[in-house]
Amino acid sequence: MATQLRDAAGDRADRIEIAMNLFAVGDELPPWTQRFIGVDHATLVAHDSQTLLRGTPAEMADELQRRRDAYGVSYVSVNGAFSAQFTPVVELLAGR
Repeated sequence: MATQLRDAAGDRADRIEIAMNLFAVGDELPPWTQRFIGVDHATLVAHDSQTLLRGTPAEMADELQRRRDAYGVSYVSVNGAFSAQFTPVVELLAGR
């Protein structure tokens, strides 16, 4: 979809930002997140959901880089409740 959007934008494509919202970071889904999105952690994993980021900080950083390369993601939005899990990922991505 990101490629189609960029193709349709033509010479304006460089000005389009594509956001990725992460509903969960890590190997557990807090109950409030599960109620909000209506599915459990196992379902997100089974469907390889792009709203879930899991693994070690290095694996998460590599996955975000892969998504950036594959989909053209400009930035990622993460709920503040996951700041402790996400901070090491940000540190690994610095300068990439």
